[in-house]
Amino acid sequence: MRIHVDFFRARIMAQFDALEDYRTHMEAQIQDSHHSTRSQILIENKPPSDVESEESVQEWLCLRQQEVDECDRRFKVHFCRILRFSILMSLYTLVESNLSAIAVEMKARNKLTLDMMDLQAKNLVKRFEKFWTKVAGLSWWGDCRWDQLKNIAELRNCIAHRSGAIRESDGRIKQLLKRGCNIHSVDVNDHLADPDDAGTLEINDVFCQDGIRDMKALLNHIFERAGCFGPDHVLVAPD
Repeated sequence: MRIHVDFFRARIMAQFDALEDYRTHMEAQIQDSHHSTRSQILIENKPPSDVESEESVQEWLCLRQQEVDECDRRFKVHFCRILRFSILMSLYTLVESNLSAIAVEMKARNKLTLDMMDLQAKNLVKRFEKFWTKVAGLSWWGDCRWDQLKNIAELRNCIAHRSGAIRESDGRIKQLLKRGCNIHSVDVNDHLADPDDAGTLEINDVFCQDGIRDMKALLNHIFERAGCFGPDHVLVAPD
């Protein structure tokens, strides 16, 4: 009996599983905490028993609504924004670092002369393509997930350098907004949002979920096409 597993590949693929587990856990935690905190506010914030006028009632209602809005703002806006921005940043970092690691490993296994970091190109995808075709001598392939990686890179740069503020020159991001790709900009009429944040980037949970799934599938496809990696899970074969 022989056991086959490529531990290098398994370690990389496990990182994407961990990121997806983290996303699922944290999204659920935010929703649960939001619900419980909001419910507690409504339970504890009861009208005063000595209300003497309609004006007093309206004042109490206004204060309670302010407290509810602040709760909603914290969980639905601030916490979700921080989480999804960090997920996207982490996802791009995983892809970038692991494409480089795969190139280094391919260099070692196939006794190549260069790895990806020895090459120059205008972006991450072009650099890996140059390594794949010019150094490893493999055929390139069309895949919509390469384009998705470019989208993630643009969003990552917008988040890292401008905290999500969209510029006039952000053509790729503006195209994503027009296509309704589970990202949007903060609406100036959103009563929960800070007016100064109007027009800045907001990312839906679905975009993060799809991004993790698709980038994991892309790297899995790279492993399959490279020809020098084994399975990322245990396979048992007879002697």
